[in-house]
Amino acid sequence: MGTNNISFTATDVRPVGPYLSVRVSAGGTIYAGMPVYIDSSGNAITADVDGSSLSAVVLGVAIADNDGGTCFVSGNVIDVVYQGRVTGYASMTPGLPVYASTLAGQMQQTESFGTGDYLTEVGVAVTASEILVRPVRLNSTGEFVTHS
Repeated sequence: MGTNNISFTATDVRPVGPYLSVRVSAGGTIYAGMPVYIDSSGNAITADVDGSSLSAVVLGVAIADNDGGTCFVSGNVIDVVYQGRVTGYASMTPGLPVYASTLAGQMQQTESFGTGDYLTEVGVAVTASEILVRPVRLNSTGEFVTHS
């Protein structure tokens, strides 16, 4: 992981309290704790904000399955929290936004993005180890993306 990326332990990633999730098929290798988007085939793929506009539209964060599985490959069914608290992360600053990173499947709290990168907020850190997941896509000036 890059120096700006939030570290996590996949086996520790789990929802806390009430949450909303969706069950989807993985379209590649995904670990619990990674932000994902839905590709044009309807599969979950690790989010990447310097890839394409589609890969920057974060659906939510992958979590462990009912059997405790934390690594998923193409064709596996995964649960993705799109609203609610998820724990298992480390060293976040509470109150600051959590963004999808330019490294696929990673997140960061700094706004250090390059020209052409998409700014996608996955949620906000509520503690040093917990994110309130609520994905929001922002434009290059940090304003909410709206449809006209």
